[in-house]
Amino acid sequence: MKRNSCTPAIAAFALGGSAHADVVFSSFGPGDSARLSGFTISGPDNTFFSATGIDIDSAFPFTPSGATFTLDSIEVPAFKIQGDGGNSMEFSIHRSAANGLPGEVLETFTLSDLPSLGPDLPIFTLESSANPLLVDGERYWVSSSTTVSDGVFSWRASESSLGLEELWAISFDNEPWRIEDPAREIAAFRVNGTLIPVPGTAVLVLGGGLWIAQRRRRALV
Repeated sequence: MKRNSCTPAIAAFALGGSAHADVVFSSFGPGDSARLSGFTISGPDNTFFSATGIDIDSAFPFTPSGATFTLDSIEVPAFKIQGDGGNSMEFSIHRSAANGLPGEVLETFTLSDLPSLGPDLPIFTLESSANPLLVDGERYWVSSSTTVSDGVFSWRASESSLGLEELWAISFDNEPWRIEDPAREIAAFRVNGTLIPVPGTAVLVLGGGLWIAQRRRRALV
């Protein structure tokens, strides 16, 4: 599947060697597959649903498990349905609020020049410049919206069931987020991050190296 990068890659640093991205969460199917159908993201003046229009934003959760990371990138499959006033979507990553819904925005990305529905739809990579911390066991949300007033876009759905709680938060006309029930599908997306070493790991490695060096010195005496 074709991939597009939206911004230049941001270099990362990790203790003890070069950094590499780990998959924090993914809802893509095998081979990075996703459904052609998806979740509609629309501006307030679109005529896709009615003559009056309706603004629709959607968000889906993920929880880092087993480790803490800094965010490197988010990958999303999306396409344009209609709209003459522009061609862009916004994706944001949020902390979870006290009520469990999307809360504080940690970073927002703009995705431009989306294709129309057709074969070989790309996966877009949203590179992080803020590199917020993603803490083990805490819930975060990835949301999508558009500032194109007459725009209608699709965030493609996952092909696979994760066996997890399938939460879908939705906001109509900039009202507060609420859970859409039932959520029969979730959107396809991948969150990539750089692993934060456990605080004691570097000390243990250094200490082990010193102990080996001391043993070698004693053997030579």
